[in-house]
Amino acid sequence: MSAIGLATAIVQSGQAEVIVADGVESMSRAPWVTAKPTTAFAKPGESFDTSIGWRFVNPVFTAQDKMTYSMPETAEEVARADEIGREEADAFAVRSHELSLAAIEAGRFEPEIVPVPVADRRGRVTMSNTDEGPRPGTSMEVLGKLKPVVKGGCAVTAGNASSLKTGPPR
Repeated sequence: MSAIGLATAIVQSGQAEVIVADGVESMSRAPWVTAKPTTAFAKPGESFDTSIGWRFVNPVFTAQDKMTYSMPETAEEVARADEIGREEADAFAVRSHELSLAAIEAGRFEPEIVPVPVADRRGRVTMSNTDEGPRPGTSMEVLGKLKPVVKGGCAVTAGNASSLKTGPPR
């Protein structure tokens, strides 16, 4: 059970009124899944990375509209519902990168980031204490060249969507 699930159960049981709980998402540890063989002694089926959403969907869920959307599909649906166009999404992303880079430059995240050892291709290890997410040089022109990630979509691209991240180990 997750920390949040346990906290919820304790509050619901009446053993506590308030509990502070947190969690960490580790997308680099999202499992790969492989389809079962369709016949006895057959090779396993196709393999999928589960980091962005559903793979082997229960047919009951498939019958329910939008129930099994991946994260990019959900973001595209939210953009449609809230009438957020590509230009608005890209402008928000550009501003977000600018603000993040300015905060990093000003040292605002230093108390929150734990340096970790990083090895280069030659095996030399250095300590990194910088978030690799914000990208210098992000502009409307750069983002405008990217294609939507969802088939039939128009707003969500690799440049304006959340990147996959891994939090610190507990």
